[in-house]
Amino acid sequence: MRSLRLPIYRGQARHQAGVALLVVLLLMATLSAIAIVMVRNVQLTTARSFAMESLTQARWYIQGAETFSVLLLEAQWQQQPARDTLQDIWAKEPATFPLESGVMRAALQDQTVCFNLNSLVSSSEQERRADPAAIAEYQRLLEALEISGSLQTALTDSLVDWLDTDGLPRPDGAEDASYAALDVPYRVGNTLISDVSELRAIYWYSRDIYERIRPYVCAHPSTRKSALNLNMVTAENAPVLYAMLGGAVSLSDTLRMLEARPESGFETVEQFWALLPDTGTATIDETARNRPNLWSQYISLEAEVNHLDARLAMTSLIEISRDGTATAVRRRFGLIN
Repeated sequence: MRSLRLPIYRGQARHQAGVALLVVLLLMATLSAIAIVMVRNVQLTTARSFAMESLTQARWYIQGAETFSVLLLEAQWQQQPARDTLQDIWAKEPATFPLESGVMRAALQDQTVCFNLNSLVSSSEQERRADPAAIAEYQRLLEALEISGSLQTALTDSLVDWLDTDGLPRPDGAEDASYAALDVPYRVGNTLISDVSELRAIYWYSRDIYERIRPYVCAHPSTRKSALNLNMVTAENAPVLYAMLGGAVSLSDTLRMLEARPESGFETVEQFWALLPDTGTATIDETARNRPNLWSQYISLEAEVNHLDARLAMTSLIEISRDGTATAVRRRFGLIN
């Protein structure tokens, strides 16, 4: 018995061949797209790993700068205990260190010739209250910076309210209710500030005011008044010393006292007090006389590393104890203007 064979027309054969070709092309396109995605993922993973490796190396470099600074300051103390001057190695221009595939810049700066903002309150175990003596000193500093009397009071009151714990607004201050009424509401700090940049969150501290006072203030991790290093005072930060002297001498007389300082710095604090004009001798109280010294208890390190594609900046606050031990008490990563 003969089998039946159906006829296949040429047009139908061409149609089936076209469908097969289309299927093959779709498969190739799909495989190509998958391959591109896989290659892209591999590239992204590789780039991410490379970036993380660069950032990790930059972090090690910048932490090494902090360790080196601590050792340098302790060695300085060993050579010359309790005396730091503008002639010391660490107090000179910022240093630049070449790295493999990068560069690091580091600078150490005295952090005693500044008004400690946290000293505006006195602290006990349970509460923080306004310190009248510190408030008067702060307002003298603001006066020296040519800030008007009414604004002096407002700046002081709002900052004290931010630091104290009583929750009661001062006459020109601001507590929770004032901050809650802002377009972007938040609460008052009721704690010590850890960085001067926090002033930008406090009532009355505009960008202009902040830029004007920033070179003259600091935020130490305590409420103690800053013990100024008399060998680190310059003409630029003389208003801080003027404010500490309690108005006993004018700003111009303060500058004249600094001009009379030996080039190598004072050897004793008494040398500085001997330069005090007769008009101011009787008005300097014992507390003010015992406050300044000739060494820097706080020193800041500003370091920046550029390594391959990574850029990392860090600011550390280093505290020097009375036995010459240096310790990093605060560390902040990133640039803050």
